Amino acid sequence: MAALKARFPAAALDFLAEPPGAQALAGNPHVDRLLVYGPGTLEALAWPWRLRRRRYDWVIDYLGNPRSALLAAASGAPVRAGPAHAAHRWAYNRLLVQSERTCYAGLEKIRVLCALGLSAAGADFMPKVYLARGPAAPADVVALAPASRKPTRRWPAASFAALGRLLRRRLGCELLVLW
Repeated sequence: MAALKARFPAAALDFLAEPPGAQALAGNPHVDRLLVYGPGTLEALAWPWRLRRRRYDWVIDYLGNPRSALLAAASGAPVRAGPAHAAHRWAYNRLLVQSERTCYAGLEKIRVLCALGLSAAGADFMPKVYLARGPAAPADVVALAPASRKPTRRWPAASFAALGRLLRRRLGCELLVLW
C-alpha cells in the first residue's frame, strides 16, 4: 500500500479484508478506506454490487482464489490485475507474473506491480504494524508474534508470557500479541 500511495499520491486506496486481516490494517495510514468482508451468505452476495458501485479504476487481487477473482471481475474496474499462475485468471485483464528469482514476499508483491508501472527500486517492502491510536493509547508498544507454521520456530506460550511480564516490568510498555 505504501508503494502504491507513493506512486499515486492523489489516489484513494481501499483495501478489502476479512475480519482478522482488517484488525491488522485498521491503523495503516496508506489505506483510505478499509472494507471488511463479513461472513454470511447474504453479505457475500451483496459484495459484487458494492464494489461495482464504487467505480474503481484499478482492482489488484493478490490472492487469485475463486472468491477474490469473482469480486475483481464483478468490480467492473478498467484495470483488474491478478496472479498469472492462478486458475481464475479469466477475471483479470492484467496478469501479475511472479519473478523467477525467489525473494521476500513483501518485495515480490511490489515486483509484480511493475507490469502496472510501479518500480520496485527503493520501495520499502518490510512489514509494519500501524496501531490505531486513541487519546488513551500507550506511547510504547511491543508486539509479540508467537505463531509459526514450523514447529522448529515455535516458542512455548509460558516463555512468551514470561517475556511479556519482563518487558512490562522493565520498560513499562504495553504488549500487542500478533496472531
